[in-house]
Amino acid sequence: MHQSNLDVAEDYYSAVQSGDYKKMGSYLTNDVKYSDPQWPLAGKDQVWPIANSFSAAIKQLKTEAKFSNHDQVMLVHNVLFHESDTPMRTAVLMSFHQGRIKEIELFADINQHLEICRYIFTHPIQP
Repeated sequence: MHQSNLDVAEDYYSAVQSGDYKKMGSYLTNDVKYSDPQWPLAGKDQVWPIANSFSAAIKQLKTEAKFSNHDQVMLVHNVLFHESDTPMRTAVLMSFHQGRIKEIELFADINQHLEICRYIFTHPIQP
């Protein structure tokens, strides 16, 4: 059975929440791109370890809203890190190719959680 892009996006973030690194990687294309203003990444070999680091740093990831249109999905999350009592509101715009994640673009004000984010991006956990 073919999964919708929205289902894939939700399953990916479920794997992130649970720390299932192998499952996380299975949803990414080899040439996946991750975009944000400070830490752009290209290729599964760069994106997957950072996804692993993000997964290890979060206590809770709650989806607040979701939208899907053709090959794109938008998810709005509240992210609670282990080292913080204040959630960070994020939005991710995900693009898909043949049922796998081709691009993840993050929209967030990371200033309140800058040290945690800096650690995530400078200490990647290899799958």
